[in-house]
Formats: sequence, C-alpha cells, structure tokens
Amino acid sequence: MRGGYFIQRIQLIKKQSFILLLTLTAFLLTSGMVATGAYMREQYALKIGDVSPKRFAATKESINQVSTERRIQEVRNSIKPLYKQDPETEKQALIQISDFFEAVAKTKKPHLYGYGDPLQHLKQETALYLTDDQYSLSISLDDEIIKSLKENTIDIVQATLNTGIKQDGEIKSLLDVKDEFEKLPYERDITTLAYSIASVFIKPNIVIDEESTQQMIAQKISEVEPVWVLQGQKIVDQGEIITEEIYYILESLNLIDKGFQKNYFPYIGGILLVLLLQIFFYVYIQTFHKHISHQKKEILMIFTIYCITIGLIRLMTQVPFILIPISIAGMLIAILLDVQLAIMMNLLITSIAALIYKGNLQFVLFFIISGTLCCILVMHTYQRNKILWVAFLISVVNSVIMFGLGLFFDKGYSVELFQYCIFAFLNGILSVIITVGSLPFWEGVFDAITPFKLLDLTNPSQPLLRKLMIEAPGTYHHSLLVANLSEMAVSDMGGNPILARVGGYYHDIGKLYHPQYFKENQMMDNPHDLLEPMISAKIIKRHIKDGLEIATSYKLPRVIKDIIQQHHGTTLIKYFYYKAVKESVITEVTEEDFRYKGPKPQNKEAAAILLADTVEAAVRAAMPNKQSMKDIENLVRILIKEKLDDGQLEESTLTIKDLDIICVSFMKVFSGMYHERIPYPTMDKKEADEDADLD
Repeated sequence: MRGGYFIQRIQLIKKQSFILLLTLTAFLLTSGMVATGAYMREQYALKIGDVSPKRFAATKESINQVSTERRIQEVRNSIKPLYKQDPETEKQALIQISDFFEAVAKTKKPHLYGYGDPLQHLKQETALYLTDDQYSLSISLDDEIIKSLKENTIDIVQATLNTGIKQDGEIKSLLDVKDEFEKLPYERDITTLAYSIASVFIKPNIVIDEESTQQMIAQKISEVEPVWVLQGQKIVDQGEIITEEIYYILESLNLIDKGFQKNYFPYIGGILLVLLLQIFFYVYIQTFHKHISHQKKEILMIFTIYCITIGLIRLMTQVPFILIPISIAGMLIAILLDVQLAIMMNLLITSIAALIYKGNLQFVLFFIISGTLCCILVMHTYQRNKILWVAFLISVVNSVIMFGLGLFFDKGYSVELFQYCIFAFLNGILSVIITVGSLPFWEGVFDAITPFKLLDLTNPSQPLLRKLMIEAPGTYHHSLLVANLSEMAVSDMGGNPILARVGGYYHDIGKLYHPQYFKENQMMDNPHDLLEPMISAKIIKRHIKDGLEIATSYKLPRVIKDIIQQHHGTTLIKYFYYKAVKESVITEVTEEDFRYKGPKPQNKEAAAILLADTVEAAVRAAMPNKQSMKDIENLVRILIKEKLDDGQLEESTLTIKDLDIICVSFMKVFSGMYHERIPYPTMDKKEADEDADLD
C-alpha cells in the first residue's frame, strides 16, 4: 500500500513540476514581450523626408543595404551578355536547301511523278520567296548545273552560319553571301537565283546564353563586398533630413521605435500585472476546470496556443490593432476544450495584448466583446456547411463593434473609421479560416478532439461501425442505445454530448473478436455453459484489451480509447463470481479475479457511458416482465447507487446532483423506447397483441 502511495506522490510531483515549468516559461515569455512592447519603447515615427529628432549612431555593425544594392546594380549593368551558337539553325537551313533542290529535280520529271503543272507544283512544294521567272529558271536548268548549284549554295550557307550571325550582323552577312555567289562561274540570272534561295536561310544563329550570363552575373555579384556601417558611426544628426539610405540603415539597426525609456518603474509594473493576470487564470482553471490540470496534453496545448498568440501580437505591433487576430486563441480553446475556458483565455490575452501593443480602451473593448462573441459563435462550426456562414457572421459582428466604438470614441464618422470596419470584417473571416484550418494540426500533435473529427466517427458508413453491425449486431444495437442514453445525460449535465455519443458507439468494439461469448449476440446455446466461471470472466474482461487493440488499428482518438478502457471501471462481474463461489469447494475465490482492471471513469462522459452500459442491459432484461416506467426508474436509481457505493464514480467529476440528472435523462430515453400502449376498447386480446407487434 505504501509503495502505491509513493508512486502516486511521485506522479503528482511530476505533474506539478510540469505545470510549474510551463507557467514559468509563459511568465518569462510574456514579461519579455511586454518589456519590448510599444509601451516600453520611445516612439520615433520616422519616414523618408522627415527631420531627424536626434542624432543617431550605429549601435552595431550592419550592412548598408541601399549602398550595397547600388553596387550590385552597377555590377549587373556592367556585365554584357554571353552568346552561344545555335546549331539547330544551321541544321535546318541545310536540310531545307537540300529539300528545295530535290523538289526541283522531281519537278523536272513530271512523267515519272504524274504532276500537272510543274511550275505550280514546285511553288507549292517549296514556298520560297522566288519570282515565277526564277522558279521557271530552276526547272529549266540541266541536272549538272542543278547539282553544282546545290553544292555551292550549301557550302556558302554553311560557311556563313559557321562563322556565326548575330541579330545586328544579319545584313552584313547577306551582303557577304551575295559577293560569294557573284564569284561563281554562272550566268547572272543563275547566281541571282542561288542568292535568292540562300538568303531565305541566312538567319541569326548567335543567341544570348541566358544560363551562362546569369551564372556570370551571380558570380560577379557574389564577389561584391557589402558596404558596412561600423559600430559608433554617425548615421544622421539632429535636424538633418532622413533620406532613403538613412531610413533603411536605421531600420536595419532596429533604431526606429527602438529607444527604451530610462524609467524602470513601468517594467516593474508590467511584470506585476503579468504575474497577477496569470495567477488569476491559474486559479480559475483550478477552481472551475481542475480536471484539465491532470491532462498533460491539454495543458501543453493551452500553453502552445497562448505562446503563439502572444508572439503574434508582439510581431504585429506596427500594424493597425484591428488586424491582430487575437480571437483565434479563444476560438481554438472553445472548439478543442471548453467555451467558458475560451472566454477567460480571450480576456487574459486581451489584457496582456493591451500591455504589449499600448492598447487603449477602444482596443480592450473591441477584443473583449468580439472575442467573447467569437468563442460562442464558433461552436456552430460543428457542421462543415456552416463554417462560411459563421465566418461571415463573425465578420459582420466585428464590423458593427468597430463602427460603434468608432462613433463613440471619435465623436463621429470618418474615412479612417470606414477603413477600420473593413479591416475588422477581414479579421473575422481570416480568424475563422485560420482557426478551422489549423484544427488538423492540433488533432495530430496533441491528439485533440474536435467536433468535426467526432462527427465523422458517428457516420454509419464508418468501416468499424459497419463491421460491428454485421459481425456483432446485438452489440451494435446495444451500443446505439448506450450512445443515446449517455448523450442525453451528458447534454443535460453540460458536458460534451458528441463525445458521449461517439464513446457509446465504440465502447464495446472489443466484442468483435469473440461476439458469440456475449449475451446480446447469442442466438442459440450459450458457450459459457461449458466453461469454468474463471475462464468465462477472463473472456468477458478481455473485450477491454481487444477494444484498445482494435481502436489502435483503426486510429481512433485517445479520448475514445480512454472511454473503452474506463467504461467498466473495476466493476465486479457478479454472475460468474457468484457462480464460481457456488461451484468452488477447494480453492478460495477472490473478487479481484472477477473485476475489470480499470481504470475507473475519469470524466463525466466516461462515467455516463459506464452507467448507461449497466442500465441499458438491466432494463432490456427487465422489460419482458412488463415493468412499468416507475419500476424502471427505481431499477435505474438502484443500479446507479450500486456503482456509486462500489466506488466506480469516485474518480470522475460527477456530483450527487449530476447523478440525479443522469437518472432523469435516462428515463427520458426509456420513456420514448418503452412507452405504454393504450389498448383499443373494440379489440380483443389477440387483436391488441397484433397491433402491438406493429408498433
């Protein structure tokens, strides 16, 4: 016993140390953000063309980006492009010249190829810019001249293209080609024909080598030495004009809006306010959401959301406050954990954001009102087809809030107010999109349960539910009833009804391995009649372990696995225990061998499913005896009290009031299922029974 006590103490100390570490980290992070926020900085709203209010000197070595970029641009402009010769131009030119002379040779033999008008055929085949006389001349030349002319034309064109022709040298190349043809021993009209043919294929084949040019430019740029601003070097004197170069130097050195006040009292005050706000939030969780402090992943998720939001606020201190998506944190907490906790988180972050951003009363009121409404409205995004409507509604609400605050504080309407209303509208849409879009991240990293994920698991077409319906129909029907009972009870208690329904659906999936050993699936003989009570109890208890294996293979969420593991707690399997006691003569029978291993239910949802599981089976067994609703209610209360007396509910968060709510909720469901029939006075007993069968 003392060993177990020490283990529990060690586990408790580890949890408390983990929470303390996260709290300290959040405190230090927040204090740093506040200390470097807008309240703690001198404000120099400088822009190009302004007069410098003071003398600025470099606080550290920094690169003068403007001068460095100017050097780079000078190098870039000084580099001439590199060229390369395109071999494809020469190849195509020689092919097309050969094709032309081959077409001429064929045209000269119309009796072999069956051409009609040789001249028209040649013009269609070659499509060169030649006159009719030149086409006729080419046909009239004898074969030897054609052959010689072809060879000379190819040689001249090839030599010219081998030399290379740039875009601006095309005319000179054509003149050189013309001179070459005039040197040939042909009549003038023949050399003119040859030149006309060659000129078609004399094209620039020296093109810019973009890849080599860019590589050379990159190499030259890499050799450029940056222009440095040395530490202590004067940047600008008081009264001088802020030029573009000076402005970017100041910006690179973080000297614009970076001057800290010498009064340390604001720093002390900021740290005290952060400390008080975080203590307030911690006390709130311990008072109203104590169960969260026992969930390591949930605490870590809250910490992550908080840190990301605070960091985002700090990064956006230079933009209009209306664009900061502070409400994202509250909406995420509302969807992933609890609405009330989300509202308090929004209040905490808004207060700290006011310290970081130097927010005024308008800032605080906007994010408190907007954030609270967002936390409430975002709960309606459970259905995917309503996400856009919710985003639009939140955006409209944001705009209305901004418009009202603007009219109140600014004493009237202005163009700037209209712009802020547009920003508020965009903030709403983007916040919802980011919130909903990031849910898979929180699901994957922190195993968080979102309504979307739970609703997907309630779809009857889910493979595991279909498998349960086909292979263990009795268990499937039982699971549906347990889901209905637990959902109603949890909803009335203010818990998570969707989680209760999903947990009810999947709590008994372990029976899939051996469905015939469970009463609801037995159609004929009971196999337990042939087994020893101890063996039967082991088979019954094993459906918890089997359920966890199946849940893991189907990748069910951790919270559903917890319900599977906890839905019997450490309950005694009474039937086989009493049977073992009755049959045992030699060995001693211990209750421990006939109890589930647990753990006991750790939350309302798991506890409700445990009670619904027990009550549904008992009521189903009692109904053939024609029990009245009053008898059923008494039975339900007795069963709930037995679980309470057995200590199965002691680790859950249920109260005595919750147990009464659960009983009333169960009876709502049973009243609908087993409502009493009013017999028709004109019917005899046989007719009434037949009518009841139709119900």
